[in-house]
Amino acid sequence: MWKCRSAILSLILFAATHPAGAQTGTTDTALQDLPARWNLQDCLDFAIKNNITINTFRLQQASAQQDLLGAKAAMEPDLAGAASGYLTYRKQVNGSGSYGGRKVTENGNYSLNSSIIVYQGGYLRNNIREKQLLTQTAGLDILQQENDLTLNVTQAFLNILLARENIIYLQDLVNTSGEQVKQAQQKYDVGTIALKDLVQLQAQNANDKYSLVTAQNTHRQNIISLKQLLQLPSAVDQVIERLSLQRVATLLIAKLSRGYRQRVAIAQALLGKPKLLVLDEPTNGLDPRQIIEVRELIRSLAAELSILVTSHILAEIERVAHRVAILLDGKLLTVHTLSGQQHVRVRIRGGDEAMVRTALQALHDASVADADPIRGVYLLDGVASPADAVRVLVQAGLAVEEAGTTSSGLEQLFLRLTEGAHA
Repeated sequence: MWKCRSAILSLILFAATHPAGAQTGTTDTALQDLPARWNLQDCLDFAIKNNITINTFRLQQASAQQDLLGAKAAMEPDLAGAASGYLTYRKQVNGSGSYGGRKVTENGNYSLNSSIIVYQGGYLRNNIREKQLLTQTAGLDILQQENDLTLNVTQAFLNILLARENIIYLQDLVNTSGEQVKQAQQKYDVGTIALKDLVQLQAQNANDKYSLVTAQNTHRQNIISLKQLLQLPSAVDQVIERLSLQRVATLLIAKLSRGYRQRVAIAQALLGKPKLLVLDEPTNGLDPRQIIEVRELIRSLAAELSILVTSHILAEIERVAHRVAILLDGKLLTVHTLSGQQHVRVRIRGGDEAMVRTALQALHDASVADADPIRGVYLLDGVASPADAVRVLVQAGLAVEEAGTTSSGLEQLFLRLTEGAHA
């Protein structure tokens, strides 16, 4: 029994090593391509590519081009052909009344027809001109919509920049008026200014704060206006896509499985666009498939933000973390970086660490990464296989009871650091 609950805290620091495409489920391509930080060119490119009205005009242009091809084809001669063939197989009767040879007869019908409209009152040429005009009109509609959208997006983007600068200015103004209020308060306390002067400065500071809040609201409204122009999906829609919750989006949480409840909890946390996500026992109570899905989800999210995971399952920590911090009784025991390399783990009966190190000199680049001489457990680096370690240790007269591989030595580190924490 442990004296109290101990926790493994793993801080995931990797970034581009696990791209977003590694996440579970399918994600809309448009959502995958959204930039983390938008500039004006990003806004214009996204708007022109994804605007519904522009895409409608593009479809109309494509339809008009097909109609134009059809109108031009009407000027060309048409050609139709038909063919049919028959084979007849029968036995022939000879003069004696018995069947003699066999005969195969072949016949068929073949036809080829062609026609061309020579004159139809100028209808065909006028029809082509009409389709050409419709195609040009569709192209001009696209250009007009793109120009209008470019102006609107640019104006909205500039409004955001202006509102941001206004916020900075008003923040400085609030700080200045706040300092004036403090100075006036000190002067009033010593009797060098009247109360009305202090109240006037306090009123000015309150008015500056009101202006700052108004500017902040204007900034948020301008961002919303730009999002509407870009026709961006809502944050809720993005999170639903990201966590593959489309199938259960209309269900009550009480009706969801434990795995989906875990996803919904993570989705709620992601709505605030945090820089740090804290997950407490994220795989607790999940079946093997759900554990794999949560593991892949953590890896994909780690490409965008830092994740802090608390867990007692060392194997899961080794699969997703780069650094771990081990806590016991509220005290930090160590912060350990997981190398991801394979170690050879051996357990020896008798012998000391010096004998093990001496035996390993027979192997090139072999060394002891971690040692627990009391339990006789050693983690070895630079050893190609457990068989190589067993060979040199036995040759040195050491009794090897167990040999195998381990990924990071986290279990051994945990056991060694918490050795004295038994009841």
